[in-house]
Amino acid sequence: MITGTVSQGTNSDASAPPPAKRAKIDHSRIKPLPRSGGQIDGVRIGHVIRFKDSSVSGSEWRTNVDVELLYKGEVVARKTASDINSACLMVANLLHKPWKFDHSKIDLLESTKCCQTGCTADARVFYRVKTDKCHHCQHENTSYPMTSYDPQPRYDYRIFCDAHSFRGVDCGLDDGQHNYERVNEYGEVMENPPPPTQPDPAVVSVPAIAFV
Repeated sequence: MITGTVSQGTNSDASAPPPAKRAKIDHSRIKPLPRSGGQIDGVRIGHVIRFKDSSVSGSEWRTNVDVELLYKGEVVARKTASDINSACLMVANLLHKPWKFDHSKIDLLESTKCCQTGCTADARVFYRVKTDKCHHCQHENTSYPMTSYDPQPRYDYRIFCDAHSFRGVDCGLDDGQHNYERVNEYGEVMENPPPPTQPDPAVVSVPAIAFV
C-alpha cells in the first residue's frame, strides 16, 4: 500500500483584487459641433389619414398634417397642423414659438452618433480635442483639472463615422485635423492609428428637409 500526504495547494489569486474595469469615454465630455439649426438638422412634414366613425356625427375620412423635427435622423419634437400651409408656418415660426424637445434623446444621440451635422451614422472614430478655440476672438483653452481634488486633466472629445473622420486642414480653427488626437473608445491615445478616410468631393448628402 502506498502511503503519503496530500499537500494542500494555496490559491495565490484568491485574495488578489479583480482587475480594474476600463472606463470608456465619458459621454458628458463629448463636444458637439456648432449647429446652425439649433437642436435640429431636419424637418419632415407628412399627411396623417384616419377614418372617423361616430354614432353621433357620422363617419368620414379625416386628414391632418404632422410636423416632425429631426436630429440625427430621430424625431425629437412633433406638432400637428390642419393643413400643409399651416405646417409650413409652424416651421417658419420655429424660433418664435416654443417646441417641446426630447432632450434625453438628443443627449443620447450626441453621445453615440457622428458629430458631423446632418449625419445619422454611428460614431466609430474617436478624437481628443487638443485646444478649445473661439471662432470670434481665437482665444484658446487647453484641457485643465476640474478641481484641486481631481488633478487629472479632463479632455473634450468628438466622435465621427468613418466617412466623416477626416476633418480638413487650414480651414476650421476648432474642427480641423490639426486640433485632434486619435484615441480609442477608452480615451487612450493610439500610437499608430489608421489614417482617416479621405472624403470624395463628388458625394453629396441627401437633403434634410422632406415633404411626404
